[in-house]
Amino acid sequence: MKEKQLLFFFFVATLLLVCLKYGYSQDVPRWPSTYNMNQSTIVMYCNFNYFTEYSQLPNWGIYDIDWSNAKQIWAKHKPMDCTELLIKQAAMLVKSSPYATSWVYRNSIKPNPWYTMCREILSNATYSPWFLKFDPKAKPYHVPQCDTNYNPPLCSDLYHDQTQTPGYPQGDGNCAAPACDCGSIPVGEYLFDPRAWNVSINHQTLGQWYINNYLFDATGGANSFVSGFFLDDFWTPSGPTEMEAHAVQDMGLTPSDLVAINTAYWNNMIEIRAELTKRGKFSW
Repeated sequence: MKEKQLLFFFFVATLLLVCLKYGYSQDVPRWPSTYNMNQSTIVMYCNFNYFTEYSQLPNWGIYDIDWSNAKQIWAKHKPMDCTELLIKQAAMLVKSSPYATSWVYRNSIKPNPWYTMCREILSNATYSPWFLKFDPKAKPYHVPQCDTNYNPPLCSDLYHDQTQTPGYPQGDGNCAAPACDCGSIPVGEYLFDPRAWNVSINHQTLGQWYINNYLFDATGGANSFVSGFFLDDFWTPSGPTEMEAHAVQDMGLTPSDLVAINTAYWNNMIEIRAELTKRGKFSW
């Protein structure tokens, strides 16, 4: 029993240190308090194939909608429009509930090109300083740089892998023939460069774009149905989470690069979470 108590206190102490280090100790939503238990609940779910009706999942306080929701629908669209279908799902659920709100998925490190706002800047070479790239010295890469379903193949120098991406004829979500449509870039998971947070392009820094266009556009925080976000994935001193195992090698990142990227990422997250709370939203 004593060992279990010590383990518990060690866990709590570690959690508090992490919260203090990254500023999460003040990360509290500014919503009105309630003792209605239904309004104090949250469910994160994903209907991979279709939309979900309120009658199938009633009486929750917050519906946290995963990016893969209705993937078998939006993966076939040309171009893919995941963000638009996420907010459509949010509206379906919130309009049917007397008190519910919705959260929508955003990846904190990956500008996935099935998100319209991400595809637009990934496709514009002017914005390339905001993203991490393949290292030409690291060839041959461990992941395809080009989508060979196109003729000629569709390629990008921006790092991307296919760990959790739609694909044609099959993938994590099946695209329609002749190939997945992400505009002028191949389908894949790309990566922001957190060190570029204050790099200004077209009179807007990455940080400003991230908050105002990525989080607070009409399919996110600017929509009255949305009260928060699930901000997925993160950077560690060893590299990004949920990417292909050789991502660091294929990007040619050095140990000092990883330290700089990891530090910048967590500093950026403090700013992001503070801005979300300031604007009346929340995340986890």
